[in-house]
Amino acid sequence: MKTPAILLMFFVLSSAVGQNKEIPEAFIMFPQSSNVITFEVKYYIDQAYDKIPYGEELIFTFLSKDECKNKNTGCKTTLSKSRADLAYEYLLEKGVMEKDMKRIIVPFDKKKKDAIDYRSFTNQNGEYSILVYKSSDAPTKYAVGEGPVLDPAKEQKFIISPCYEDFVYCSQGTTIRFPENAFYTGCEMASCDTLNISVWEFYSKEDMFNAGLTTLSNRKMLVSGGMIYIKAFCNGRELELRPGMQIDITMPVKYDDNWKVFEGNEKDNVVNWAEDKEGNVGQINGESNIEVPGEYWGENEQMIGILMKSSNLGWINCDLFYEVENTQDLFVQVDRIDEKTTVCMVFHDMKSILPGYYFNADKAIKFEKVPRGKKVTIMAFKKDGNEMLVGYKQLLTGLDNKEGLAMQRMSLKDFELIVKSFN
Repeated sequence: MKTPAILLMFFVLSSAVGQNKEIPEAFIMFPQSSNVITFEVKYYIDQAYDKIPYGEELIFTFLSKDECKNKNTGCKTTLSKSRADLAYEYLLEKGVMEKDMKRIIVPFDKKKKDAIDYRSFTNQNGEYSILVYKSSDAPTKYAVGEGPVLDPAKEQKFIISPCYEDFVYCSQGTTIRFPENAFYTGCEMASCDTLNISVWEFYSKEDMFNAGLTTLSNRKMLVSGGMIYIKAFCNGRELELRPGMQIDITMPVKYDDNWKVFEGNEKDNVVNWAEDKEGNVGQINGESNIEVPGEYWGENEQMIGILMKSSNLGWINCDLFYEVENTQDLFVQVDRIDEKTTVCMVFHDMKSILPGYYFNADKAIKFEKVPRGKKVTIMAFKKDGNEMLVGYKQLLTGLDNKEGLAMQRMSLKDFELIVKSFN
């Protein structure tokens, strides 16, 4: 499917506070002289909305140059108004909030800066358009059936001192050092003699997949070295680190100069990873380029891995941004998809899992800026009783920008075998 170009122009529109503001304009192409919202028209609308940066505005216009030139005033008014109404209803169907849209009109005898809200001028002749705002907190509706899951069977529990430096050693090689008086508790609370620490580790793609974890930072692709989740409790009350306090985390991960520490925040049913600006990553290879407490070495003076300094508990991830210029958007149509269906892309050669998101009101799924030439598995799945409904396909990215998945019944055991193959 060839992606149509979105025509962007700029004009000055009077803002609500009386200041002039330059706002981009996107022409939405309808069939000549038609007011029918076809699949192609919806696609133009979807593409235009998807390209609006968060916190910015875009004006959708609906008359071509030929229509503006060759049609009389009444016809242009009627045609542009009917198209604007159809587009407005479709945007509502997509999930755009009514408060973030305004239908406007530019009278034919006025300049575009004099655009007005048409609802106050029902008999006004002019070209009708829609002003759309994408708020900075507008949700991205990811095709994720449920949020991240912490499996109780994989929880590792430890007891440490509330007042003194202490360490926990996890089963997959993670070591965590807690400095003395790291928390808002312990030494101030005579009733709290010990602290309870819970840790989950996610080093394999299988573990990440089963926990519902993906690798995005504000819709930018990440590659993970490893993820953990940490909780701390005092007498059942969850704790936070003191301001300015950092914990040291070692991971059995090969060092890369581009590794960064990320903290995870659950939003839109996924964990969005944000860089911990106070964190850093150092190399451990018998020596370290950042201070490593001596207790880490023990009898193994040739320990290999990384040391991260983090100022947060909760979701912590060692990641790097995967930035390449040769990318392509991939659209996936899934049959029998509903709100319980998860659609994701798993890369074969690196620890990266991308969530798909709903691109249009017809529930087409989009994967954004996928690097070309990568072997991946795209998968749609949901649990249905004691079975799974699954559609999946292995492919090389960049050959086509449109794929389809057919959901079929599968046993839980067969599904688990597919997931294990991701490693």
